[in-house]
Amino acid sequence: MRRFAQRVLRGARRRLGRLRDRPAITFSGPYPSWAQASRETRSFAAPEIVDAVHAATLAVKQGRAAYSTGRLTFAAPAHRWPLLAALLHVALQCRTSPERPIHILDFGGAFGAAYFQHRRFLDAVPGLLWSVVDLPAYVARGNADLADARLQFFDTIAAAAARAPVDAVLFCGSLEYVEDPDAVLRAATGIAPRFLIFALLHMTDGPEHLIKRQRSRPPRFDAAFALWFFSKTKLTGDLQALGYDPVAALPDGFLFERRAP
Repeated sequence: MRRFAQRVLRGARRRLGRLRDRPAITFSGPYPSWAQASRETRSFAAPEIVDAVHAATLAVKQGRAAYSTGRLTFAAPAHRWPLLAALLHVALQCRTSPERPIHILDFGGAFGAAYFQHRRFLDAVPGLLWSVVDLPAYVARGNADLADARLQFFDTIAAAAARAPVDAVLFCGSLEYVEDPDAVLRAATGIAPRFLIFALLHMTDGPEHLIKRQRSRPPRFDAAFALWFFSKTKLTGDLQALGYDPVAALPDGFLFERRAP
């Protein structure tokens, strides 16, 4: 009996060890269509996801955490230095007079996590405007609890662009979760920002974009999401066709600049 109990305990420990060692995020696919990849997945507009991201971002704004990603908060500051360098480059290149604001459109920025994570440095940019474009649930609660004279929330690219001319559109881990990223890129380039910044981009070295499914586990969201893995060469070619050329490579993205007429 004792040997049996010991075998059961050893087996349980092995299973717990495998569960503990599983990565928090895994990917499957590719899938032939977005519809197939989206089966049994969650929406970022799900109330429990919106609530968790809102609580995490609010903790950062109120000084109870240093920064957040999704539902997770962190006590010690950390920064995405290549992204911050790209943002400061935009500010230096586009500030042509002391009165001119620098306007960043943060597509899919939820409650402004990227802004709050780098706010210590962004505070040095005179006249900075930061406009988040996201789903209506994020826009309503963002404007209610997090917005101020600098940070505001909008449900369309056009509405954000009406605030002031946009200097850069930022895609920070967001474009790949949109079913039709080509339509988003057309809308973004249609407002003629000088720069496009891509960060936290899922990429592939192949010639075509791939549709995959992301599976997240605790301590992140216990959910699955459809997403794109972008072909570096195809994305670059598509953006060049829209009038934008690459000027810098980030570890997980790019900086593009609008071609001079």
